Amino acid sequence: YYTTSSCSGRIVLLEKLSKKKNESRWLLVEHNKVNSNKIIKILKNKIKNEIWLKQEPLILHVRCRNSDDAIKLLNISRKIFKRAGIISLSNRKIIVEIIGSERIDMIAADKDFVADEKYLKQLIKYANSNFMENKRKGEMFFDIIKSL
Repeated sequence: YYTTSSCSGRIVLLEKLSKKKNESRWLLVEHNKVNSNKIIKILKNKIKNEIWLKQEPLILHVRCRNSDDAIKLLNISRKIFKRAGIISLSNRKIIVEIIGSERIDMIAADKDFVADEKYLKQLIKYANSNFMENKRKGEMFFDIIKSL
């Protein structure tokens, strides 16, 4: 097994510059819990576009030697993560994708509004809690893998 791509999870503020997915600006990217005051400070600046608060889960793409190994990894990962599957299966390339289910995607501001500060603090509390649950599941998964 080896990873072809991975992210341990993150909390981000993303400014959408247009409707196209690749035309965005990262205002904050943290691979850890975040401070609500830091996010609120960013949102108090003059807003020109939509700004989204996202808490994204762990994601792993793991290349496996053969289909038996992929199925073994898939069975282990599904004990912890709801979303796991074989995304590439050919005679030369077998990849298992594992994704956590803890996530938040919400608009936090645009040129006409900014979410209420009390609401943002509560939302960030949930995002941090989700992030820590995601981290706990990731550590549990890696402990199982190391014991094989």
